[in-house]
Amino acid sequence: MWRRNLFIIFLLYLSAGLQLGLFNNFFWLSQFNLFLVVLVFFVNLSSFSAALIFAFGSGLLLDIFSSLPFGTYLTTLGLTALVLEFLFFNFFTNRSFYSLLMLAVLAVVAYQVVFLAVAGVLYFAGWSDFFVHHNYWLPATGQLFITLMAVTLIFWFINRQSKSFKPTFLRP
Repeated sequence: MWRRNLFIIFLLYLSAGLQLGLFNNFFWLSQFNLFLVVLVFFVNLSSFSAALIFAFGSGLLLDIFSSLPFGTYLTTLGLTALVLEFLFFNFFTNRSFYSLLMLAVLAVVAYQVVFLAVAGVLYFAGWSDFFVHHNYWLPATGQLFITLMAVTLIFWFINRQSKSFKPTFLRP
């Protein structure tokens, strides 16, 4: 139990360091959301409690470094984890490559929709001055493609190293 929590904390700080310290400084990687990619793999490979711990921890770290009101990313990543868990257990029960890619697409879409809903509520309540510009969706589609490439690369690496993603067929 404590090893799992240490592993989650390690991945959380590694993701935060890479996302906030490295990826945001490059133009073509600035739209990449490493937290979503790791969250998709947590939902797919680990328990729901581990995915929620990672989602709330990463939301907390993103809220610390964000200029939006506190709790925006915490709420967004928490609700995204709930949506992903619901979709994974009800629709994408196998751990195939295609279900993982579809889960990644739905993760980006759910993240963007929940983020826009939370930011819109905060804007209309007068607690934030963030409002969506008409060019918002172009970087969001870029985030979708970069996330799909990252999930593909990580799936390929895990597939080469582990047998948990390899399909098993029953013999008659």
